[in-house]
Amino acid sequence: MRIAITVSLALIISANLSACSDPKAASKDNFQDAIEPVVKNAFCRPLPIAQYRLTEKASEDVPAFPIVIGAVAEQWAGSTENQVRSMLEAAAKEGFLERTEKTTPAAYGSSDALKPTHVVSYEPSNKGKGMFRGIAGKRAGSPERPNVCAGDGKIDEIVRWTEPADAFGQTMTQVTYTYSGTNFVEGAPKEMIAAASKPKEATITLVKMSDGWQAMK
Repeated sequence: MRIAITVSLALIISANLSACSDPKAASKDNFQDAIEPVVKNAFCRPLPIAQYRLTEKASEDVPAFPIVIGAVAEQWAGSTENQVRSMLEAAAKEGFLERTEKTTPAAYGSSDALKPTHVVSYEPSNKGKGMFRGIAGKRAGSPERPNVCAGDGKIDEIVRWTEPADAFGQTMTQVTYTYSGTNFVEGAPKEMIAAASKPKEATITLVKMSDGWQAMK
């Protein structure tokens, strides 16, 4: 009898371990792994500012940094762009960005030819890499664009999920979770930290892939 119990217990433990290690299983741990990369940038926002290119041809492969802008704001620049300029200058003075000013061949429009242009470029310093990040857009294959972040997002709880079902030739589930902010950057406003520290609820669609679950783009 003791041998039978031992064997049964071993089989149960083995089955549980197998389920836990299966990245395609519908489980809290697997869903959390899939959602964490999305939540990490929940407190980041794109920088809405027109940039110059330093390459002969416009390309989607241009890296997010450095941010290259004209040393003098264009006449058509609106209040939002001017606010971003002021923020970049302030971040450089605080050591979050490395600022370089020079005259170099550059162009603004995608079809414009390069010509000597007085530009300012900003590159995140070691201190500022948490605040300024290159983040790809939601569309599949989107290039990274510069974002400013108040901190990191973290998952607090996987609340519930729908039974995985087939749709459009893929297996999908909708997962509801709560998240909040953490690792706030130096200098983040206190009211922003207070608001981001409160858990928020969100729902996301996950798709089962050959190697596990992935957030739908």
